[in-house]
Amino acid sequence: MSPLRNLGAGLHALFRKKQVEHEMDEELNGYLDAAVKDKMRSGMSQEDALRAARVEMGSVDAVKEEIRSAGWESTLETIWQDIRYGLRMLAKNPGFTAVAVVMLGLGTGAGAAIFSILYAVAIRPLPYLNPEQLVEIWRIEPQIRWSPASGPDFLDWANQSDAFSGLAADGYYEPTLLTENGQAEHLDGFQVTPDFFKVLRAHPAKGRFFVKGDDESGHDHVAVLGEGFLTRALGKDLSAIGSMITLDNEQFEVIGTVPDSFRFPVLMPGMNPMPDVFVPIPHAQLSKDRAKTALYVIGRLRSGATIRQAQTQMTTIATRLAQQYPESDKGMGIEVKPLEGLVRTGFGVVIGSVLLFGVGFLLLLACANVAILMLTRGARRRHEIAIRQAVGGSRARVTTQLLTESMLVALAGGAVGILLASWFRDGLLALDPDHLIPAAAPIEMNFHVLAFTLGVSIATGVLFGLGPALQLCRVNLQELLNEGAHATRSGARSLGHRDRLVVLEVTLALSLLIACGLMIRTLAGTLIRPQGFNPHNMLSASLALADSKYPTPEVRNAFSRDLIERVKALPGVQSAALEGRSPSHVAASGNGVTPSSFKLSPLAQISMVSSNYFRTIQLPLLRGRQLTWADYTPNPAVAIISSTMARDLWPNQDALGKRFTPSYPPEWYEVVGIAGDNIRPGAPTMPEAYLPKLPTRVSLLVRTEGDPKAVIPALRDLIKNADKDAQVGSIQTMEKSLAQTAPPSAISQSCYVP
Repeated sequence: MSPLRNLGAGLHALFRKKQVEHEMDEELNGYLDAAVKDKMRSGMSQEDALRAARVEMGSVDAVKEEIRSAGWESTLETIWQDIRYGLRMLAKNPGFTAVAVVMLGLGTGAGAAIFSILYAVAIRPLPYLNPEQLVEIWRIEPQIRWSPASGPDFLDWANQSDAFSGLAADGYYEPTLLTENGQAEHLDGFQVTPDFFKVLRAHPAKGRFFVKGDDESGHDHVAVLGEGFLTRALGKDLSAIGSMITLDNEQFEVIGTVPDSFRFPVLMPGMNPMPDVFVPIPHAQLSKDRAKTALYVIGRLRSGATIRQAQTQMTTIATRLAQQYPESDKGMGIEVKPLEGLVRTGFGVVIGSVLLFGVGFLLLLACANVAILMLTRGARRRHEIAIRQAVGGSRARVTTQLLTESMLVALAGGAVGILLASWFRDGLLALDPDHLIPAAAPIEMNFHVLAFTLGVSIATGVLFGLGPALQLCRVNLQELLNEGAHATRSGARSLGHRDRLVVLEVTLALSLLIACGLMIRTLAGTLIRPQGFNPHNMLSASLALADSKYPTPEVRNAFSRDLIERVKALPGVQSAALEGRSPSHVAASGNGVTPSSFKLSPLAQISMVSSNYFRTIQLPLLRGRQLTWADYTPNPAVAIISSTMARDLWPNQDALGKRFTPSYPPEWYEVVGIAGDNIRPGAPTMPEAYLPKLPTRVSLLVRTEGDPKAVIPALRDLIKNADKDAQVGSIQTMEKSLAQTAPPSAISQSCYVP
């Protein structure tokens, strides 16, 4: 029979049962009548012929069952019968059913939540059109891998290469937004070249993205906002398109919004994958300062081009640039890597895999628990199973029925798990407000997560149901006649299996407990290390000054010194200082330094601090002297470095009196002091240099005698009185600032480093 006719016959048998039964009866009766007539022709009486024909044909019901089982519809009907019977049996035991479903639901829900995060971080294709064409392009220097590029580097790469359909660059941008009520809010953002969204082939939610010419002088004060920020700050007011916002005391026109589904392509721990704002990099800024390496470059391969071809071309360009600009590009190389390679690696993948492994142990524990319940429940069903086997039910048939009940419990647990998974996922993400686990795509409960949950449910149903089903089917019908002996031996067998499951459960629980303990200890060692400074009784206030009002170091230094003295005069204040960055925060980019011997070393963090900084944060000065206001000249020549930087730059030597220069700006500094390491939460201990210079965007650090919160109102008023145009952001305790701090990027902006 053809597959199509077979399908039609099966559907006919399923939906026209009475008609099919009637036709089957007629066919069997016709066969029986023909057999009787044939035997009567051979000389038998009608009664003997009927008896002989019935004996020859066998049981009519058995023949009907054999005919029914020949079609695929019989299997489907049997499964449906098993499901209905299983539902009735589970409904008769609501306590067992509820406990089993809840246990499996908790384990399955936790697994689904973890998998949804792991899928977004490591499995799901990047949320861009043709993501396999996207690449990242890095500047490679001796002993330094994956350094950002300078503006002139980017322009040279874009002009001299034809392996790409487009190149784009981006740099970290943290503007201060001045709100309508005069409050200041610091934003996460990026400066990008006009082709940035075009390279990614992204589309705006509203308005438009940047186009050629938006980076030209007079036209570069335009901004694209993230929908999340627009909703948070402006209530998703669509009239914001075309309106003006104030960023760092400059007016920008809002021309479009980025949809919530957009994810920034260079994702690293601590970097917000959904930035608040994008602005264009002024073209004039790109064409100068070849020594300033602060841009991350992405590109899209031309159709038909390969990464190997692009790498060959970029290597040729690097050689050409090294000859053309030996001072900045000598020894410099270029590496082209798939963009997916950056996003698919890192802490998020590791932590997601570890958590998923732990949830697997949790599911095994749940399966062992449910298996014990199944064995206990099965002891009360011995008579039922024995009777079913006595009336002709095969062991395979009974096992299938019991497995069907297990699958129903597992699928119900999976359904509960799906309902719980969204809550678990939201709870996990709430523990990661600073994007420690970066996702390449939105973390959501999609089809793949549902398929994973279904697969886990089926696997757990087989895992906890197969053993008890096989055990319960081993019924000795003769023993059943002797109830006492049967009860003793069956009970002993059930007890033995339960004992083995209990041993397995305890073993799994201890293994999971030990693994969790080791992971917690490792994370605690990473995330809860001493900060190096004393965060108690401290305030941190973000402050942005107008560049036009404080254009020179002399003016900034004078204002800073006056502000610090006025803050110190407040009741309850012990000391105060300024820093370019709060000691609890590490930006996504750092800086590098080159010692006077031009020895190359690892990455370093550059901090710009005021006098009295180390006393205020109580970071110990191990050797040398403090910075004084006399060091704050237009061209400062001294600096304090961390002990790690001293060891890295000059191992087995005295660092005092030695000289070094940051890669940008290239100014030489003499080491006059060595401080303890300023350890950031969750960060590796980086070399750090403290320079006696102050930018216009600083953190005001205040140490108090008592509760620091009591000083906040007076401090805010004092800052406003000192400079009414100053933009004051959040003022909070240092402990709260530390609690909100994300680990630093695995990749820092650098050139040459100590």
